[in-house]
Amino acid sequence: MTIEWIDKTEKQKKYRPMCLEDINFNIVRLLCLNGVVKEPAFIIGQKITEHLAHNWGGRDVYIPRKHVQPDETHLGLMGSKNSGILFLEDINIQIIDYLYLATIDKATAISIAQQITRKLTILFNGEKLFIPMMWHESIAKRRSMIYEEFQGGNGDMVQLGIKYNISTRSVYRIIKEERIRIKEDAKKRVTNHKM
Repeated sequence: MTIEWIDKTEKQKKYRPMCLEDINFNIVRLLCLNGVVKEPAFIIGQKITEHLAHNWGGRDVYIPRKHVQPDETHLGLMGSKNSGILFLEDINIQIIDYLYLATIDKATAISIAQQITRKLTILFNGEKLFIPMMWHESIAKRRSMIYEEFQGGNGDMVQLGIKYNISTRSVYRIIKEERIRIKEDAKKRVTNHKM
């Protein structure tokens, strides 16, 4: 038991913490540096980060030391070091798509996307990232949805756990924490209203 705990702790130290926040920040920053207005840059960064959490969540991604274009040999090799190449290519495609939707011409969108993926390669040079299943904004939304469904009469914790892919114990904890948060918010409103 103790050996497994030590191994798990050592494994966790190898991962870069807060990688989705770092990726989001750098995408927004680099979009702004390339002339994209701040508000659309934030929206694009958030959409891409949510996409990464949804499609890559729960996986290890090894970012290569050099920017490499993916080819047929990289496809389908998700558990290997090639996953980082596919991860960066996914970011590249998402940036191009969102910039194109924001009425930026295709050639400029491709150029900006390639610059950003090169910068991300330099930033995460040879690191192993663990992509969480959900991003912090998505987690808050999920927590409130679970609480609302529980309060709305769909109170079977087992079914909520299955629906949201979490344990029954986590559902119980979320409901308890949401109740406390709602009570504290109500107290703050009453206190602020009296002043």
